[in-house]
Amino acid sequence: MQGVADGQDTRLASAITGRNEGYATGIVAAEVAELLYTSPYPAGVFHIEQLFEPADFIAKMEPYGLRFIPSMAVHNDAPNTGVRHH
Repeated sequence: MQGVADGQDTRLASAITGRNEGYATGIVAAEVAELLYTSPYPAGVFHIEQLFEPADFIAKMEPYGLRFIPSMAVHNDAPNTGVRHH
């Protein structure tokens, strides 16, 4: 995600880790399909995080053994040193 935080252009990056990438992809796809089928969403093409609150969606992944790595804010004007700034 990108936006402005504390007056600076900022990017947030998060990840979910686990074993068996195909299994994890299937779980995410099934959850997205169920949410799209059972709730009204606008027509069009969207990224998952544009339709669903990321924290709520990620919480649905935990029972399947997928571990969430919290967001780290990176200011876009920071030098690309590999160090993340909060």
